Amino acid sequence: MSFVRGPPHPGSLLKSEVAVAKTDPPTSSERRSAQPSEAELFAILWSELSDMLGTAAAAVLLKRAMRRAVPRRPELSELQIARDAVDHHYVVPASWTESAAGAPEALRELVKELCGLLVALTGQVVVNRLAQVPELRASGILPHQEASS
Repeated sequence: MSFVRGPPHPGSLLKSEVAVAKTDPPTSSERRSAQPSEAELFAILWSELSDMLGTAAAAVLLKRAMRRAVPRRPELSELQIARDAVDHHYVVPASWTESAAGAPEALRELVKELCGLLVALTGQVVVNRLAQVPELRASGILPHQEASS
């Protein structure tokens, strides 16, 4: 099974691991050219959450949301979020690198659980800020009730 690793840090790759591609958030021109893949959407979500809450909190919340969503979307079990000596990083399934025709259901389910956690912890503040990110809003992965608030 091959994976795409997101934001790599020097020394974070183990010699037995192979990174297929780096999943930095796309540039604005890349964002306009095509529907972003699940990997790109997750990279944007990770970046936004990390900017607002820090990578440790983003990792904990995403892992908790993932555990809650896995019974409905087993493919989420392939998403890995881990801590190395320096920081947290993630590995997305290779299938997430292909552009999605519609809203990616597994990622939508993950974000639904994440938004529930965020509302319980921060009220609507963080969810509203995520809803301001054009790529996340346009992808359809944000729950409608939070995205419209």
